[in-house]
Amino acid sequence: MAIRDRLRRTMMFLPGNNPSMITDAHIYKPDSIMIDLEDAVSVNQKDAARFLVSEALKAIDYKTTERVVRVNGLDTPFGADDIRAIVKAGVDVIRLPKTDNPDEIVAVDKLITEVEREIGREGETLLMAAIESAAGIMNVKDIALAKGLEKSQTFINSGTTVIEGGKVAFSNSYDHTDNIDNRKTAATVINTGNIIKVTSSAIIATVINFIISILHNLLYDENDDFPIENIVYIELLSRGYEVKVGKVKDKEINFIAKKEKDLSYYQISYKIRDEKTRERIYETYNSITDNFPKYVLSMDHSNFSQDGIIHKNIIDFLLEDEGVKWKISK
Repeated sequence: MAIRDRLRRTMMFLPGNNPSMITDAHIYKPDSIMIDLEDAVSVNQKDAARFLVSEALKAIDYKTTERVVRVNGLDTPFGADDIRAIVKAGVDVIRLPKTDNPDEIVAVDKLITEVEREIGREGETLLMAAIESAAGIMNVKDIALAKGLEKSQTFINSGTTVIEGGKVAFSNSYDHTDNIDNRKTAATVINTGNIIKVTSSAIIATVINFIISILHNLLYDENDDFPIENIVYIELLSRGYEVKVGKVKDKEINFIAKKEKDLSYYQISYKIRDEKTRERIYETYNSITDNFPKYVLSMDHSNFSQDGIIHKNIIDFLLEDEGVKWKISK
């Protein structure tokens, strides 16, 4: 039976049409093997590879190594046959290719459950959704919250991050949680009868980090903060704030955010680990004498808060609920 709560530090990818690789992979003791029936197998070998993998799953003792099979999508002529054969062979995890929307999760889950009921092992197959496209990134929250799931256990994979139904397994980076709506932990778990779904701060953080890194490294030079300024600006607008650029003498405040009686200041920098950079960023606030919250946002994970100025990691800021409300007195 597949185990949800396990380390997935290493995953060995194998083409589904290579018998020697499939046979010997577990001797290297990876946490998981990923046997690929999709991109690694040409169209004229799909049926043969499916038969090979299903027979290997039945015959080979992979010891403690988790067995994952990447199937073809249901929108291809091979997807449904892949899922039926692989689930019947007793696979631990079915991995979907290029998940773009929650409907794909629901459809595959329904088919897995149907096959499991036929063979009497209902609820034993895990389902992994891989986010590999811009559409998937845009729909990641809806995918994580896919409605109408049956009883198979779903989790999402993005890069090195694995979010499971009810648990989170990372490369020794995060602790999992069972606490409902606890935003300080890696994931929020919602249990509805036999259906386990997960809203994941961790997976969204992975996606945001990827996007920010790409924008910063490809579009702008090392000292340019424009990409993340845009991201913060759009986020503040989405929270309902009126956002303006501020001036204090000859210095600029990136954003002054106001919503009704709420007011806050934001300085943004990609990195502030360097002491001179911190001095430049923080000294702008020296001329502001009111007590409204003053933030510095950066990609640093260390806490550089000082003198009442709050430093936050930009990803944490993007994922959080709005914090303490400060009111403008009449």
